[in-house]
Amino acid sequence: MLMVFEQESYAFGRFLPGSLLPGPLAYSSRTDSFITVSSCRQVESYKYQVLAFATDADKRQETEQQKLGSGKRLVVDWTLNIGEQALDICIVSFNQSASSVFVL
Repeated sequence: MLMVFEQESYAFGRFLPGSLLPGPLAYSSRTDSFITVSSCRQVESYKYQVLAFATDADKRQETEQQKLGSGKRLVVDWTLNIGEQALDICIVSFNQSASSVFVL
């Protein structure tokens, strides 16, 4: 489970589908997203906003947010199949317009 804390307070927690945590995980401030590697050996990127507003699949109770139709499913922003297990992820910015994701 990925648990997010904001200013020392628990904000939310999400189960990332197919992810093996602990595992390589990095945060990109430029895209405001978390990048990890799933058990299918794919690099996956999840936007923070999608994680924050997604509803867990195992929750069957209707909350006010779901009644209003604002609950969303957790959707991957992008994936890349690397075909092997990753050891580490590093995000590097060479200039102000782009950043690179390195996977070891």
